[in-house]
Amino acid sequence: MDFQGLIPAARALVGWSQADLASRVGMTQASIAGIEKGRGDPHKSSLEKIRAAFDRVGVEFLPSGVQLRRTPVFFIEGDTWYTSLLDDVSATLPDGGEVLIENVDDRKSSPRVIDHLRQMRRAGITFRMTAMEGNTYLSAPVSWYRFIPAQYFKNWIVMVYGDKVAYSVADETGCMVITDANLADAMRNRFDMLWNMFPELKIESTAAERI
Repeated sequence: MDFQGLIPAARALVGWSQADLASRVGMTQASIAGIEKGRGDPHKSSLEKIRAAFDRVGVEFLPSGVQLRRTPVFFIEGDTWYTSLLDDVSATLPDGGEVLIENVDDRKSSPRVIDHLRQMRRAGITFRMTAMEGNTYLSAPVSWYRFIPAQYFKNWIVMVYGDKVAYSVADETGCMVITDANLADAMRNRFDMLWNMFPELKIESTAAERI
């Protein structure tokens, strides 16, 4: 069966309605319905967005049907990979929650990233982050950060949210996201250990843009 014909089965596997899928890929429900029924000739980019949405929740498309991966792993790549990762955080935490990030450097955050973070904060998502000692350019409330010594810092992002752990790749062109509740819990414990090793910051942020 072709990809379009398998979309209803994929939705059923993860309990999504057409409206749920539409909201995750930035399309209308009518467009999703048309694609599923094979009407017209959908853009390749639309099909790629749909496939990526299912890939993020561990749905595999096979020649004969669909299945869930035991430990879903997916990759986000491209120039806007970080904002795409933040989109996945928002989708994973629709009712708000806490995100843990190691090795942040807010000086590298684009205006688009800052805008995403503002929207996430308004939606009830909070953060705890580690940054390099001496870097006072902190875009979030200072209480959300702990400094780690410069000799141990590398701007290689590790992010924990929900049952997911994201790792940026070495050349900063994307990230790998693993969905595994046990791994996420272990990484939270590791982060909490680091967090409790270092004192609360008593500084003023010099960031020009704040979330």
